[in-house]
Amino acid sequence: MERAVFFDVANQTYGIDVEDTQAIEKKVSILPIPNTVPYIVGLIKLRGEIIPVYSLRKKFGMPPKASSSGDEQYIIANLDQNMHLALEVDGIREIVEINTGDTSVPPALIKTDGTGYISQVASVKNQLAVMISVQGLLSEEEKNNLKEFLREKAKESDNQEN
Repeated sequence: MERAVFFDVANQTYGIDVEDTQAIEKKVSILPIPNTVPYIVGLIKLRGEIIPVYSLRKKFGMPPKASSSGDEQYIIANLDQNMHLALEVDGIREIVEINTGDTSVPPALIKTDGTGYISQVASVKNQLAVMISVQGLLSEEEKNNLKEFLREKAKESDNQEN
């Protein structure tokens, strides 16, 4: 049995393993970063760490919200030991217990280069949810570029503080 955070993006339910999450934040101040990949909407500073904000709506090719009401929530997800992503979602539903029999491998038809983030499909409380692998959201090249970008930002931040 595993536990997952269920959340909404454009009225669809997704989930992420609780083990892959560090925190859930409701209000954050985002520093926009121009000329980056479209689904990186900016950076936040949380507990002294610079974290990229990753829009799942944009990654999934979904339309923007009708109004920017500021009610988005952010799942701080563990990309690896030293790097986190703030996943921008429409809202957190709940934390659920998922039995092994409640999950299945995604159908081969939906597996493409662009859907490497889909790890499983879960059926809990008569509700289907696409389970997301945080590690599958970024390609290796994107991860390396992001690491380099964050190293540069950390150096700039250190230089400004000195």
